[in-house]
Amino acid sequence: MFAKSLLAVTLFATIGVQAAPLSYKTQTAHAKTNCTKVSDEKEPRCHELTVAYPQTGDKTLDAWALAAIRKSVGAKDLSANGLKKFLTRSKDVAETNKENRTLRQGEYPCFLDYIRTLELEGQTPQYAVFGMEEWEYTCGAHGNGNHGFIVLKHGEAKIKPVALKDILLPKQMAKLVALQKAGYVNYLQTDAEYSEKEAREYVAEYNQDFKGTDNWRFAKGGLVFLFQSYEIGAYAIGRPEIFLSNRQLNGIIKPEILREAAQYQVNPKIAKQEQEWQAAKEAAKKEQQQQAK
Repeated sequence: MFAKSLLAVTLFATIGVQAAPLSYKTQTAHAKTNCTKVSDEKEPRCHELTVAYPQTGDKTLDAWALAAIRKSVGAKDLSANGLKKFLTRSKDVAETNKENRTLRQGEYPCFLDYIRTLELEGQTPQYAVFGMEEWEYTCGAHGNGNHGFIVLKHGEAKIKPVALKDILLPKQMAKLVALQKAGYVNYLQTDAEYSEKEAREYVAEYNQDFKGTDNWRFAKGGLVFLFQSYEIGAYAIGRPEIFLSNRQLNGIIKPEILREAAQYQVNPKIAKQEQEWQAAKEAAKKEQQQQAK
């Protein structure tokens, strides 16, 4: 009887280490202001602000996420009405409206566009992976922004993002940077369609002192490292995303982190988007090959 009770307690304790699966539900709000009919366009143009944040079902994580997105936006009221008031009071909006009123005939008015989103991108038994997107168009040639990964551990009394230095084994940063650099060369070949020679020359020219990035997240069977636009290449290169497998990271990253990576589950919506993107790339490549013939 005692043995059965002890076994039950042991199993319960083991199960308790792993948090319940998190929900991928997201709360979204959108605001528009100063909508104006422009030339012959069917729909009026507006200044816009899009906000989204997760509702995972974990009270601690959800409270952290709400505080993080409020800080990113700069507003506490994230309802559609609250965001519209915030956008209307914006000094940048007021200044842009003033400039629009002084345009000469034939000149196109500018409308600002902001995106501030925080999404649960995936999870392991003990960690949650969030992605923070801060993007904006402010009348330049194109919009620009950053995408930051935030990895949090379940059950922590005080939530604190897990930094790269916290998962590295001692004196392994140089090896990790070398792997990231090799991964970037491969990225240029597969995504930018450079030859290996062109890729290596590009990296050497643009990154004489390649420092790598600490912007990391879990992936199934490894880790992903994401660079921002312009960080290690021209805008057209995009945001290079480098996947390094558990095999490559063995002896560099702590074993317990690699064990978590083996159990990583991606947000189903993101998985579907990735599949659609890959399918579109393959279709475009086949079309180019047919045209070349």
